[in-house]
Amino acid sequence: ICYEESLERIILSTEDITERKATEKIILDSQEKIESIINSIDGIVWEYTLETRKITFVSEKVESILGYTVNDWKSIPNFWEDHLHPEDKDWVLAYSAAADRKHENRVYEYRIISKNGKTLWIRDIVNFVFENNKGVGLRGIMIDITNMKMAEQELKNSFELVTEQNKRLLNFSYIISHNLRSHTSNIESIVSLLE
Repeated sequence: ICYEESLERIILSTEDITERKATEKIILDSQEKIESIINSIDGIVWEYTLETRKITFVSEKVESILGYTVNDWKSIPNFWEDHLHPEDKDWVLAYSAAADRKHENRVYEYRIISKNGKTLWIRDIVNFVFENNKGVGLRGIMIDITNMKMAEQELKNSFELVTEQNKRLLNFSYIISHNLRSHTSNIESIVSLLE
């Protein structure tokens, strides 16, 4: 077949993409390093997008700290809200909503229910993400502070016990003082009579 008669042609073009592939490899390696660093942090690193109102990233530490999978957090709507401790849920959601409206960073502590049903104390450090001076999302890290809260409670209980024991000791000293005064007065009276 003559190509001039059928007007069929094949045009080939080649392009050297070695530099682009090298750049892509550098970017992928950097992303892997960043993810590795994030997953080694002893806290749950997370990202939330305001437009979609969804969690877009959760570090793998969520599994070892709370027992839930990354997929649970990312795919189930309102997952975080639904796992807040019932006694903290209302104030945490109200506080978060108010801070979101004002585009305020925040650090707060609340309780959350883990997969095995245990209540854990979390310190959540939240920062707003801005693009072109517009709030587009939130990034944060949730740190398990349960042991610190338990130690705080034990210290508070010890302080209350010491305070109560000090009150008893003070009352005891008042009683001893009163009794000694009473006996001293009696002895003084007897000595006075003898003289």
